[in-house]
Amino acid sequence: MNDYHTALTQDTTRWPVLDMHMGLRGVSFQADLNSGIPEAMYNADIWYTDLPWRVGYFEFAKRAGVEQAQPYTKLLKSIGVAVAKAKIPAILITGKHAIKSLSPESIANVTLNNGEAVACLWGYKPWVGTVNTVALLKNLAAEYQCVGDFCCGYGRAGKIFAEAGKGYVMSDLNGECIGYIAAHERKWV
Repeated sequence: MNDYHTALTQDTTRWPVLDMHMGLRGVSFQADLNSGIPEAMYNADIWYTDLPWRVGYFEFAKRAGVEQAQPYTKLLKSIGVAVAKAKIPAILITGKHAIKSLSPESIANVTLNNGEAVACLWGYKPWVGTVNTVALLKNLAAEYQCVGDFCCGYGRAGKIFAEAGKGYVMSDLNGECIGYIAAHERKWV
């Protein structure tokens, strides 16, 4: 099974809806970013997340059975402000369309699931060339102790950190994603 929750394909597999799961190396829980970055994320020493693209923003909400509380660009602006204030190194993966709204300190090129994307960076030095996000996460897991991912989907960032013997704090709008993590995370360590 693919460990990446995407809005680009039809997701017909159902998982139990969970509010929270205490895993072997961390915690995952349901949270809506429209209410701000969850306080638990401040326990992580690096933030990494694959933000939803414009189309995915509404598709993910539909799958979660909720309506988005604010327009996409307004959410991005509020995330950018919160990340800048947090003073925690952060890498947010997204498309070029989101750079202006997020206002990162710098950007770098990445590939996400074989597609081009950008890494918006705060407190993290940009790299030269293009880096695959899985390789990036493995490098981060070698450097940091705990990843915070507030758009975790099926938990790829947490999985990579757990496989490296590190911790995670993850949240997602969709409680089924937390159900997926609960069903799979014991195999991560």
